[in-house]
Amino acid sequence: MMVEHLNKQLYDKQFEDDEWELMYNILVEEKLKKMKKLVAGFAGRVLDVGCGNCWTNQLFDGNQVEHFGIDISDNALKRAEKKGVTVKKVDLDSHPIPFEDHFFDLVVCSDIIEHTLYPENVLKEARRVLKEGGHVIVVVPNIASWFNRILLPLGFYPWGVESTATLELGNVFFHWNTGHMRAYTKKSITQLLELIGFQIQHYCGAHLNVSGVIQQCINLKQELMGKQVLPFFCIETV
Repeated sequence: MMVEHLNKQLYDKQFEDDEWELMYNILVEEKLKKMKKLVAGFAGRVLDVGCGNCWTNQLFDGNQVEHFGIDISDNALKRAEKKGVTVKKVDLDSHPIPFEDHFFDLVVCSDIIEHTLYPENVLKEARRVLKEGGHVIVVVPNIASWFNRILLPLGFYPWGVESTATLELGNVFFHWNTGHMRAYTKKSITQLLELIGFQIQHYCGAHLNVSGVIQQCINLKQELMGKQVLPFFCIETV
């Protein structure tokens, strides 16, 4: 119950206002381009696990798609629902995915399993609700990225792991509470997916849209800087 409370508190904060949502959308621009290529021409029923504001609805512009999303954050689900997504509130650390077996043609787990205590359970559930012949897209931060390989030898904190759940640590470079509980390399995520029973069909990487984020930072109101948004910027390298 304590974990559920902390999770909800953390993710509700991230989606409490329009500025945060705008920043998040900019962060995923490069990722969005790569994922669009994977789902080109897709039509059917899709589940976004840990949907957040359901930015993944942009993947299916013009496609015949029934879009469902699950998340723990009420704020995130309200934003997703406004985009026409059918939403359900779920704590993935405590409850199964609330859909019947073999219900979806596509399951998207984008930047979610690293936020869970038992990612293997989330992936098993994703496989359970997936139709025979369906596909899963899994996106995770790469702890072995070139970005982290530069940071760590210099004594800076690597992106992708965190020392606290709710407390902000002063003077720790790139330490920002995003709720990460797990970290992955290409080899570890591959082995995990194969143990669950998935067959890997395609890999791709995406970098952070740094220039877009910096430009938006310049354009934003001054009070936004007081909300500690800046550490959010240059953090994800996949």
